[in-house]
Amino acid sequence: MKNAVPECAKCPSKICLLGPSDEGPKFCPMNTTPDVFKDAREVAARPEIRKMFRGVARTWKDSGLSKDRIEEVMIYADNMGFKRLGLAFCIGLADQAKVVSTLFQKRGFEVVSVCCMTGGFSSDDVGLSEDDKIYTDGRQPQCNPVGQALLMNNHQTELNVLLGLCVGDDALFIKHSQAPVTVLAVKDRINFHNPLAAIPEYKKSLGLKT
Repeated sequence: MKNAVPECAKCPSKICLLGPSDEGPKFCPMNTTPDVFKDAREVAARPEIRKMFRGVARTWKDSGLSKDRIEEVMIYADNMGFKRLGLAFCIGLADQAKVVSTLFQKRGFEVVSVCCMTGGFSSDDVGLSEDDKIYTDGRQPQCNPVGQALLMNNHQTELNVLLGLCVGDDALFIKHSQAPVTVLAVKDRINFHNPLAAIPEYKKSLGLKT
């Protein structure tokens, strides 16, 4: 079963929670590709990566596992010693971005906030065909996550926080960001930016009981 595709989402035991084990199901990557975890431990031993791992664990402790995500982002940034945060946000969440930016600043962080429409891109700039446009009778604005990321890079942010970028735009931002990226909220126009709200209905339609 070497190189078998991991299917952790279907694992009934999640035995990895208890430590290294060879007693998981046949598709368990601890059985099929143990060398990967040897490599992962070597990566985790690098000072800058070890510091990030410790920052996560300290955030669990300092938050008491009872804080909202905005507060946890600030606790993590404090634990890491970050001073300059990037806030890449969707123009549709500009009001929320103003609140988040103000909170970060009140906590003592420098904030570089960049709207998704920065640079004034249109769909013509990326060669979108007329057939693929929503707006066919005029200019169609285009999000510019690459521009957002490059601005963050220019201003040497230490941690970039994503707020409501569209599916795919978030991927482009993460691909081009030099600083680590964390997600404060994702875009979900139907479920008030909470994608997991759709899970119960999907679970029912799939006939899943657990």
